Amino acid sequence: MSNKIDLKDPILNEHIGLHLQFIQNIITRMNTNSFQIKVVAGTIIGAFIAFMFDKGKEFEPYASIALFFLMGFFGCLDAYFLSLERKFRDLYEKITNKIRTDDMYMKDLYDMTIKEVTKKDIASAAKSISLICFYGAFLFLLIVTFILKMGCMQKIISIA
Repeated sequence: MSNKIDLKDPILNEHIGLHLQFIQNIITRMNTNSFQIKVVAGTIIGAFIAFMFDKGKEFEPYASIALFFLMGFFGCLDAYFLSLERKFRDLYEKITNKIRTDDMYMKDLYDMTIKEVTKKDIASAAKSISLICFYGAFLFLLIVTFILKMGCMQKIISIA
């Protein structure tokens, strides 16, 4: 008796559909996590930059250093979820290829095993256009704010 799945069996077809739906739900959840990280990061980073640029406050260079590390933390977390999403997209593609070539076995049904997420995967995800543009824009704002505040501080020092 073979463990190969008969794709003409309606019950097994329903289970294959559920398996693919489970994988799609995980991909959606990873995407949602990434979006939520961007929302929180944007809110915190924007508030920090607004605080740093407030004219009534004394400039604190440590705040920009802390913000730089905070941006790095959020960027790494975002890259991690993006790399997980990519792993599950690869799993989805693997399953659909098995269905397409009629090479699906019972052991493949509900198998959600993905390869381990490595530092190389996270680094690759960090190079994605979406992350570079998002965090790059905040890095640019941080640098501009830092330069402007330092320029203002130099003027205040030279006047005094």
